[in-house]
Amino acid sequence: MMYLLYTIISTIAFALMLPLQLFKRKKDVRRRWFRERFTFYPVRKKAPHELSNGVYGNNKSEPYTIWLHAVSVGEVIASIPLIERIKQKYPSFKVLVSTITDTGNSIAVEKAGADKVIYLPVDIPFAIKRTVIKFNPRILILMETEIWPNLVKVASEKSISCILLNGRLSPDSFKSYRKIKPFMAKVLSYIYAFGMQSGDDAKRIIELGAIPKRVSVMGNIKFDQNPSIQVGAIDDMKDMLKGRKIFIAGSTHNGEDEAVINAFLQVYKNNPALLLILAPRHIQRVEKIEFLIKEHGLKYVKRTDMIKSQESEVISQETEVILLDTIGELAGLYSLADVVFVGGSFVDAGGHNVMEPAFFRKPVIFGPSMYNFRDAADILLKNGAAIQVRDHTELAREVGYLLDHPEIASKIGKSAQNVVQRNTGATDIAMRIVQRFLVEPEW
Repeated sequence: MMYLLYTIISTIAFALMLPLQLFKRKKDVRRRWFRERFTFYPVRKKAPHELSNGVYGNNKSEPYTIWLHAVSVGEVIASIPLIERIKQKYPSFKVLVSTITDTGNSIAVEKAGADKVIYLPVDIPFAIKRTVIKFNPRILILMETEIWPNLVKVASEKSISCILLNGRLSPDSFKSYRKIKPFMAKVLSYIYAFGMQSGDDAKRIIELGAIPKRVSVMGNIKFDQNPSIQVGAIDDMKDMLKGRKIFIAGSTHNGEDEAVINAFLQVYKNNPALLLILAPRHIQRVEKIEFLIKEHGLKYVKRTDMIKSQESEVISQETEVILLDTIGELAGLYSLADVVFVGGSFVDAGGHNVMEPAFFRKPVIFGPSMYNFRDAADILLKNGAAIQVRDHTELAREVGYLLDHPEIASKIGKSAQNVVQRNTGATDIAMRIVQRFLVEPEW
C-alpha cells in the first residue's frame, strides 16, 4: 500500500510538473529528455554475433551491464574515477550512466567515459521495467542520496544488485525521511550495500532502517577527484589573466551573487588589479546575474564570448568580472585563483565541493551552510586549511587579508592540499564493494 500510494502521488506530481520541465529545457534537449524519461529508446539493429550468441542471454537487450546513476554535475564528476577503475578491471562490461539534470547529462556525455548516457526514467514501475529490459543491468550503483523507491524495488525483483556509494544523509534530509520511516525501511531493504561517507551518515541510514551489516564507511570519493584533467579546457585564459589577482566565487546560488559582488567592490578599492570570476551553480541564472553586474557599473565579459572571440584583447585591464556561463570549466579555473569562495554556503543549500580548490593548493572560504559537505568542511577547518565566514562583510575582510598576505594564503592552501592527499582512497573501497556483486561474464 505504501508503494502504491507513493507511485500514485509521484506520478501525479510528475504529470503536473511536466509542462514546466519541458518549457525550461532548450529545444535541442527537450525531445531527448522526454523520450528517455518515458523510455522511448531508439531501436538498434543487432549485429550478427549478437543474434547468434544472444548477448547476456537476451536478444532484446543492449549489452550494458553496469548502471550508475548520478543526479547532476558534482555526482557525475565524482563518479569518473570509479567508472575508469571499473572499465579497467572489467573491460568486457559496458557502463550505462543516468542523470536527472541537463548539465549533469552533458558532462556525463563529455567526460564520464560511459558507453551510454541517458536521463533517468520516471520512477514508476512500467518505465523502470522497460529500461531494465532494454539495458539488462547486472548491478545498479546509486551515487550519494539518489534513492528512488520504484527503481530499487524493480532492481531487486529482477535480481539486479543495487548498491549505494559515496552515501550521505544530511541532518535535514534525515529529519524529512524519518517522518516516513516505515516506508524508507522497506525501500532501503532493497539495497544490498551502503558505502557511506562518514560515521554519522552510516548511523543515520541505519536508524532509517538500513540493515546494519550492509552498511560501511568508505569516506568521500570526491577526495579522489583529479581536477587537473580539466585545466586544459582553460589554456586560452592563462595568458589573458597574467598580472591579475583572481578571486573566484564558484557555484553561487540566487541570493549569493549580490554578497559576492559587494565583497569584491570592497576589496577592489585597495586591489585595482583584482579580477572576479563569478560562476553560478545554475547556468539559467546568467541573465539575472548580468543585470546585477550592470547595476553595479562593473565591466564584464562572459566566458562564451571569450571562446567565440579570437582576439586576446577580449579581456583588458579594465575588465573587472568574468561571468562563467559554461559547464565543466570551474574546477580547472580554480588552478588560476588567488582566493576562492565556494557558494551554496551563504544560503540554505548546504555548500558545494571544497575539495576542488583545495586540490590546487588554494585558500578556500565558505559560509555557514555546509551541511552537504560537513565532514570535508570540518576537516579543512580543523587543519587550518579553510576559512568560514558569516556574511559578505567578513568575506571581503578575509579576501582582502589573504591578498595582502600571500604567505598566509600559501600556507592555508598548502594545508588544504595536504588534507586532500591524506584522505584519498575512497575509490579503492568503492571498488571492493562493487567487486562483491560483480562477476565478469564468460562468453
